[in-house]
Amino acid sequence: MHMHNMHLCYLLEVEETRIVIIGYSGVSRVQCESVRRVVEEFYAALSEEYRRRLDFVEIHVYSDSNQMNQVLGEEALRIGVEFAATYTVMHEAWTGIPRIHIPADIIGDPGRVFRALLIHELFHAILHGRLDYYIVSSSTGYDYKALAILAAAYKDVEVYRAMTANGFLSEVRILAEVFAPREASHCLADFHEFCAFFKDSIPLLILGEENYIEHEKCRHSIRELYQFVEKLVENNTLFQDAVLATYSKAITLFRSLRGEK
Repeated sequence: MHMHNMHLCYLLEVEETRIVIIGYSGVSRVQCESVRRVVEEFYAALSEEYRRRLDFVEIHVYSDSNQMNQVLGEEALRIGVEFAATYTVMHEAWTGIPRIHIPADIIGDPGRVFRALLIHELFHAILHGRLDYYIVSSSTGYDYKALAILAAAYKDVEVYRAMTANGFLSEVRILAEVFAPREASHCLADFHEFCAFFKDSIPLLILGEENYIEHEKCRHSIRELYQFVEKLVENNTLFQDAVLATYSKAITLFRSLRGEK
């Protein structure tokens, strides 16, 4: 990232946590200020248990998604990790440092969606700020793309549960509106689509509003997979074991949904 023009916007210290907000070329002080304000509101509302779980986080603010994807794509290539330019905002810990990445063009349009997205990523930083949450290892026979989607989905279940526990229910509802799957037929298309459909449905499932999914068999399969993942989370299952178990459950449900053995 050193090849790109960056500037320090803010260095915040909230109790035990140090937060660095970094702006890239084209990012204004006002946009960094919007990020700072959400971060401070977030920490003010956070329970003591969660406040103690994060020492340090970097928040990188880019002029737009093209700049963000270019910078992250270059870094991913340099350090040898896979990167897909599919996220509006994202959190990663490729270097062992929790980092959140935001394109500035979403900050004010509309503000409530941006706020919900940033709060979601801040919880990822608290819960998943280590490199091992971004490495999915598997033996032969697993579909890596499906594993990666389900690993992200598993982390999302943890995040949405934490959001609910800390009083961010309205933000969960906003993200349910943003990510709610629109076409139930995608649930049946192929295994990748089934996994992605599950991931997008998680905020609806957290809210108990999965009836939005009109396809009955698909709705029941997605609900069953969510309940399975929830038990893994509640039992504090090791992340790698949890992802492989989720994969096995998901492919069994998908084959049943398709009438396959």
